[in-house]
Amino acid sequence: MATGLSLCSEHVFKARWDFIVLVGVNLLLTSVFAQAPPDAHTAEVRTHVLKGEAEQKANHPDHALAEYEAALKLDPGNAEANVAAGMLSLMRGDCDHAELNFHVALKRAPASAEARGLLGVCEKRKGQSDALTLLEAGFGGIKDPKLRTLVGVELADYYYGRNDNEHAVPVLQTLIAINPDNTDLLFFAQHVYQDMADDTLNRLALLAPDSARMQQAVAEHLVNNGDLQGAIEHYRKALEIDPYLPGTNYELGEAILAVGHDPDSRAAARVEFQKAIHIDGDGPRVECALARVLDLESSRVKALNGLR
Repeated sequence: MATGLSLCSEHVFKARWDFIVLVGVNLLLTSVFAQAPPDAHTAEVRTHVLKGEAEQKANHPDHALAEYEAALKLDPGNAEANVAAGMLSLMRGDCDHAELNFHVALKRAPASAEARGLLGVCEKRKGQSDALTLLEAGFGGIKDPKLRTLVGVELADYYYGRNDNEHAVPVLQTLIAINPDNTDLLFFAQHVYQDMADDTLNRLALLAPDSARMQQAVAEHLVNNGDLQGAIEHYRKALEIDPYLPGTNYELGEAILAVGHDPDSRAAARVEFQKAIHIDGDGPRVECALARVLDLESSRVKALNGLR
């Protein structure tokens, strides 16, 4: 079991870190700025903040930081400038400096989900005990999708590193809904789901090692590993224990067809699919399987007729 993407799992860590850098460098801070009280800033402070935002969007982080620092010289407690400056420090890996900015921002705007979430990122990377509370508060309140993704990845990683996949999965599902084509997130999710599957199989083996479901689970594992003959054997053992085990006849029929399309295999698969209809109902999946058998038989008949 991995101990966390940012701690021990090097290949998952690389995917996560690359993803955070790609997202974080171009974060839109407009949503953060909009939450600050308008009367908290002089015109000059506001000008520096807007210039900093423009420089950041133009991918000039040094110039952006200079503008935010100019704003902070005029108003050291300015929440939006502190969050923006802290974000740039965070992207450079300087969590110590970033934390100072986020703490100051929270004094001016204690309800800022952005400041809480980003502070949580720093606290997590430094191993601080309050990281989880901050990450959860930030993830739950941030609206900007890119910033929410950044904090959410760290929150899911926190859960994953503590083998708390039940909490990691909902966060990942939310992130994937926001970023459905992001390969790094999908890679991360695959690790979490695989760990959950392994844990579930281990529990099943402990609770009911001789059960029909255990035999079915072993068969499915063998199918995934390419051992179809072994899978067929375990599917049949499962049905010996429980002849009406839902889903098993269909899976057995599929395994038989995957091994071969000879007449005996087609006949055996057809029997299993018909049993599946009797036990599980007449759904599109089993209907497609039976249609495939008929198509194989029809093709064979046509081939034989062509040879005569």
